[in-house]
Amino acid sequence: MIGLLIFISAIAVLVMEAIVVNIFAAPAPIDFSYPDLNKLSESDKEFLSRLPPKTDPRVALKIRRIVAEQAGADIDEVWPETKFVEDLGFC
Repeated sequence: MIGLLIFISAIAVLVMEAIVVNIFAAPAPIDFSYPDLNKLSESDKEFLSRLPPKTDPRVALKIRRIVAEQAGADIDEVWPETKFVEDLGFC
């Protein structure tokens, strides 16, 4: 009986430790840099060609990368006409 209590206490301590570590863990660093417009892939060039005039290409490409990352999608699945719910599965 005492062995079972020790086991349960040890499990409780491990669970609490995991919770505390996750709460106070440092967040992943945020990349604030913009894509280099001199080193664009063919996909990025095609993406930029579909944008309305006067759109800042650096901002548009940055948003494209963020959307792809958050959706867990390949960057080639994100286009100006992509729909969040229907195409990327955002709810």
